[in-house]
Amino acid sequence: MELRYYRYFLAVAEELHFGRAAARLNIAQPALSIQIRELEKALGGALLERTSRSVRLTEAGKVFLREARLVLEQEERAFEKTSRMLRGEGGVLSLAYTGSAVFSGLLGKLLAKYRAACPMVEIRLQEMDPKRQLIELEKGSIHAGFMISSFLSPVRGVRMLPLASWATLLALPARHRLAGKKRLSVAMLADEPFVAYAGEDYESRIMRGFSAGFRPKIACEASNIMIMAAMVDAGLGLALVPEWLTTAKVSFDLVYKPVSEIRTTMDLHLAFRSSPGSSAGFSSAASPTGAPNIASLIESAAAGDTSVLPDTSPASQPDASGMASLPGVTDATLAAFLRAIA
Repeated sequence: MELRYYRYFLAVAEELHFGRAAARLNIAQPALSIQIRELEKALGGALLERTSRSVRLTEAGKVFLREARLVLEQEERAFEKTSRMLRGEGGVLSLAYTGSAVFSGLLGKLLAKYRAACPMVEIRLQEMDPKRQLIELEKGSIHAGFMISSFLSPVRGVRMLPLASWATLLALPARHRLAGKKRLSVAMLADEPFVAYAGEDYESRIMRGFSAGFRPKIACEASNIMIMAAMVDAGLGLALVPEWLTTAKVSFDLVYKPVSEIRTTMDLHLAFRSSPGSSAGFSSAASPTGAPNIASLIESAAAGDTSVLPDTSPASQPDASGMASLPGVTDATLAAFLRAIA
């Protein structure tokens, strides 16, 4: 049965007057009367008792009224849920992250902003090292990942949006023999053990990049930045860490020193898959203060600068759902996430 019959009957049943019901539906009264008679014929009996002065529901009409309301409520729910999914405001958002995204406070702020904009989306979070994030992005098992990407090679089909950039400092115990030095050099660290991030030899890569021939002695590995700091505090080794750790509320008795030969930064990016055929690349537009600048990137894309986002499609235009498209982003949930945190 067509939904219009339910709507027509509901109007008549609530108004108990064909004239008022017709005005409410914006149709002619004779046409409404015909539709109600067709409905009664299809059902096989009267739903209304009509006189020249009144309209009343029959017992069958009362039953049909209850059911008609349920049908129309279900239709509205189906429309709203489906529309929400198409806008990326429903379903599941799967994200991966590294320690710096959490402990710097940035991930929490962005997720709170997203939750306020899309409260119906289920957020699934997994801690994951950058290498693993890239693998899972390629497999499509996560929508996006927050990662320190300074030492990763570009991966085709994956785009990076810069979120924050921190200076690289050396963390050492306050009781260490070098703790009193204002600035350190690589030569001073030749015999020192180091704590490395599990799965990534980024200390070694930094040292090789800024002091040819230097090979730090890796004493142990840590799965996240806080465990790394705890190992340094325990005297197990020194570690290269992002500057935000100097202001973190931790109980470790550490000092943080710049190393003359190390001028690289630790950059936090949001990585996500781009559309097929678009080129990947790492942007260097991260804010030196650590403040998110996704908004400026999305605004640039909307103005026609598609170099900041995947794909080379024209400036964003409204689509059928009324939502502007992000160049290269075909997943509605991901697109809604990017807009919400911008």
